[in-house]
Amino acid sequence: MRLATQRATVCQTIHKFEEEKTSTKRVLLAVLVASAVMLAVGIGPGRAGMAQALPLPAKANQEKVTIPYAGALSDPAGQPVADGLYDFSFALYAAETGGESLWSEVQEGVTVEDGVFEVALGRATIIPAAVLDGGARWLAVGVRGPAEAGFTQLLPRQRLSATSTASDSATAGLACPHDHVGEVWYANIAWSNGAFKVVNSGNGPTIWGWNGGGGNGLRGYATGTGLGVYGESQDGAGIVGRSTNGRGVEGYTTVVGQYGVYGKNESGAGGGIGVVGYAPNGVGVLGQGPGYGVYAKGDLYVEGYSTFAGGKSGYVVEVAQNDDVVPLEAGDVVVISGAGPAVMGEIPVIKVRQATARQAGAIVGIVDKHFTPAPEGNAAYERSKSAVNDAAIGPGEYLTIVTLGAYKALKVDASYGAIAPGDRLVASPNPGYAMRAVSPQPGTIIGKALGALPSGTGVIPVIVTLQ
Repeated sequence: MRLATQRATVCQTIHKFEEEKTSTKRVLLAVLVASAVMLAVGIGPGRAGMAQALPLPAKANQEKVTIPYAGALSDPAGQPVADGLYDFSFALYAAETGGESLWSEVQEGVTVEDGVFEVALGRATIIPAAVLDGGARWLAVGVRGPAEAGFTQLLPRQRLSATSTASDSATAGLACPHDHVGEVWYANIAWSNGAFKVVNSGNGPTIWGWNGGGGNGLRGYATGTGLGVYGESQDGAGIVGRSTNGRGVEGYTTVVGQYGVYGKNESGAGGGIGVVGYAPNGVGVLGQGPGYGVYAKGDLYVEGYSTFAGGKSGYVVEVAQNDDVVPLEAGDVVVISGAGPAVMGEIPVIKVRQATARQAGAIVGIVDKHFTPAPEGNAAYERSKSAVNDAAIGPGEYLTIVTLGAYKALKVDASYGAIAPGDRLVASPNPGYAMRAVSPQPGTIIGKALGALPSGTGVIPVIVTLQ
């Protein structure tokens, strides 16, 4: 056996305990792993042994001290116990059996998922400095499951070394001072746990990777559908990348259809943000080609001004409200009937009705889609679904109207003259329909036909150029 393998093994203690109930007896197995609990060193070729406990630095003895502690609970069949909130009792003794406790605390509501739990001893009750004087100590652990009245003790007590503590001070000594350079560790661990786990109860980095040779400070690699690096946080950032002269975070892929950087928010109704870029004096998010620099699959909401230093394709829409007594549908020609309160920023809503020849001078555009404004107080980017659909727009409902650009559908009536591509179009006597203009007045033209209709009514493509 290699010495490195022995070192990894001696930091594991297995406890079995029994709990007697009025009608049920069960045996639980707790594998309690405290990565800094014992100090393993090599003693001669191919041998490993236990070193004497090292005292804490003097400054650390005067500060708040915690002991990282992690473990797993399983049922008699070897399966993880049910997920839930469990209570744990902890006590330190000077002997393996008997005696009075030197320190104790109870931590309630500890999350256990897939049998795994993590705690920091000393969080609920401060561990007196005198208890951590370098002498041998034994830890007694009890567990109380949901709806259970008392604690079940895990026996025997586990021996700890004073070097197992971790001070909040940066001057605290290292537990198990050794390296694993060149080693390869193998494991087959479920998603809920980890092959390598470090528990940090302070506010500093749990893992700090530093590289002074031009390489990676931290590198993660995974095959299949796994994750190379995964970061999770309750209130802060799961992963932070920062650079003085280079890129804080870089994403890279060679697979078509995959993502160099992928941001996802699953907060559900009310919504959140998948990716945020912030630069007080520069560019928050930059997308570069030669393909699409930025591609939005869904609605694009811009809160502020937009500047285009190149061409634009597609059509332009405005938000409007149906002020008519009949439903509106895509392709209807509409005219202005007034204005209503803004539903997006400070942009007033245009009230519209089906156009007729009598209101030709008030023509404003073509009906595009049904529009659902965001709930009051919510920005558009907080919604996780599109704000538009192809449903008919009833009286009082909101819609988008095309005011500029090439559009797929315009209702036209050729009863007032056959329509050919390039013909100028104006409102007809038939409500909601356009017709060919012979001598149009200024301000009445909705656009030019892109299709033909010899007779009757129908739908043709159009380029909207209000004039």
